[in-house]
Parts: sequence; C-alpha cells; structure tokens
Amino acid sequence: MPEAEWDGTALQALLANIQPTRVQFGTQATTNVLAVIGAAIENTVPFMVEAFISLNNMVVGDAFLVLEEIRDQNDATYREYVRNTYSNVQAQPMIRITPKRCQGWRVSIQRTAGGDRNVTFQFFTDKGAA
Repeated sequence: MPEAEWDGTALQALLANIQPTRVQFGTQATTNVLAVIGAAIENTVPFMVEAFISLNNMVVGDAFLVLEEIRDQNDATYREYVRNTYSNVQAQPMIRITPKRCQGWRVSIQRTAGGDRNVTFQFFTDKGAA
C-alpha cells in the first residue's frame, strides 16, 4: 500500500497483529527429569516468542538446568539453542528468555540438586502463534 494510503485504521489493524499475546502462563513443579515447561509453542509460519520464568522459590542447595530449544528447518526436530544452570537463592529470580523468531520453541527445566520447587512462567508470542 503506498504511503499516502495509510490511515489510522490500517495502521491499528497492522499493529494489532504484531502486539504480543501471553499464550501460556502458570506454575509447574520441577523434578529430577528434564520436562517441558507448559507446552511447546508451534506454528506453520514464523513468529516471535519470549518468556519469563520465576525461580523465586529456590533455596540454598538447589540447582536447576534450564534448556531452550528451537525447531530445525524441517519443522519437526528440536535443537538445543541455549542451556543455563541456576544455583541456590536467586538475587534476581526472573529469567528473561530473549525474543527470537522461529516456527517452534520450547523450554525445559530439571532439578539437578536440592528439592523440587514450583516455578511460574509466562510465554508471549505475536498474535496468531499458539
């Protein structure tokens, strides 16, 4: 559409489709087995995804592995993107998973030391992905 034809209504409609939507949120207990937090977010078209995970329930002696994976070019196989280990009480307990564009994404957590704890999570995508 030529620039002269853009009006407020068209721009609002465009922006409405790219505003983030909180597609998943909740609480999940850790275990000694690597488990997907919430559910994998997948779509047939690329989308932006980001997340927050709260480790505020960790205590001294706890250790959690957080693994982020993205679907490969075949849209069927997940590949490791990044892994981090968090230990003991977290001074800054909110983990931010930075935005990325993909067609499939999931994050998993595993207790590697200490006790099982509840973690809370919020996953955001641009509209249309679920």
